[in-house]
Amino acid sequence: MARQSHDGRRINVQRKTINNWRNNRSTPRSLSDPQFLLVMAALEPTDEEWRALEATFSSGTRSNTSDAAEPPVTSRTLLSRHWVMAGFATLCVTAIVFMLILRDSGRNAAYFETIPDGALTLSGEGFVLPESASRPLTAEELGKLSDWELYVARNEIYARKGWQFVQRSSVCLQNHFDALKRSSSGGWYVAKPERAELTNLEAANAAAIRQHECATQGGQLRCDGNLHACQ
Repeated sequence: MARQSHDGRRINVQRKTINNWRNNRSTPRSLSDPQFLLVMAALEPTDEEWRALEATFSSGTRSNTSDAAEPPVTSRTLLSRHWVMAGFATLCVTAIVFMLILRDSGRNAAYFETIPDGALTLSGEGFVLPESASRPLTAEELGKLSDWELYVARNEIYARKGWQFVQRSSVCLQNHFDALKRSSSGGWYVAKPERAELTNLEAANAAAIRQHECATQGGQLRCDGNLHACQ
């Protein structure tokens, strides 16, 4: 199995290794197992996913002490150990496959190149919330915005600072701001190579919009037109 990491390096993991784990012919020995590390490097797990895997390995590890008496090994004991290892291997493989499905579904999602027509109501200057850099936003005005308008309003705070939105999931957002580039005919967006910091007021307003999205909508919009769980 081969997966392409984000920085362009190709990491190869033998398909036989994954098949062995799936068919219970072998199992990852620990979090430092070289083959297991290759798989996890390809998946690029988050800190939360790593903690979950560490907990899985910890729960599956039998502690030994130097003065503990070893029980006699019987056929029943061997059979029990076999099923424990088989279950542990299945759990590891299931976790890996589940992570692969989640990652692939995100990478293969269809994204809008532009924000749907009629989804936004903009001011004459081209803002959803023209004053989000000069005064605190209120819950009442946020409650009047659609999911698309909240998405753009939150990110136009960063766009004022010249931020660029390079993720595939933000392609429609970048195209929206590109259409508002400053020129002789007007516009306000000026893309900058470095990300300028927000003022305290801007940061508070961006946080207020995010909180409203998460609490009221149950997630944040992306350019695929779907709400995604707040992280």
